[in-house]
Amino acid sequence: MPRVSAKAVIVNSDNKFLVLTNSYWPSNPGPAYAPDLPGGSLHRGEALERGLIREVQEEIGINISAAPRRQLMQCGVPFAGYSVVVYMVWANIRDIRLDTEHCMFSWLTLDEMRAQPWWGGYRHLFAELEKHLQLNGQADFAEYRQAISYAAG
Repeated sequence: MPRVSAKAVIVNSDNKFLVLTNSYWPSNPGPAYAPDLPGGSLHRGEALERGLIREVQEEIGINISAAPRRQLMQCGVPFAGYSVVVYMVWANIRDIRLDTEHCMFSWLTLDEMRAQPWWGGYRHLFAELEKHLQLNGQADFAEYRQAISYAAG
């Protein structure tokens, strides 16, 4: 069965994007300190948006179920059976609680994001972001003041 991940490009009302930085893991040092988006692998049988909401809450402590969102693009490595579905999420987030997968976060402009060493599968991400930002200039933003700790149940 192919592995599917759901990731969130979270944009705030200042047109800045949430970018996470991967932690160092001795068992998988390749992505250490690389930029990342909140989100991750879906559980077997899990719907895309449900998995997105769960993964974002696990990684930054925010339940984005009430935030406006739209599927932005799909990318991946077909020969490896891996794909990523990327969603655009409009949210003003004031407090973030990172999990151990990530060591820091930043709010970056689109140009600052472009300068980061992203995974090659995201090569079309910035064109898609520009398109959606132009179409949704007057988007509503969900407001989040405090992150919560996530405990898997």
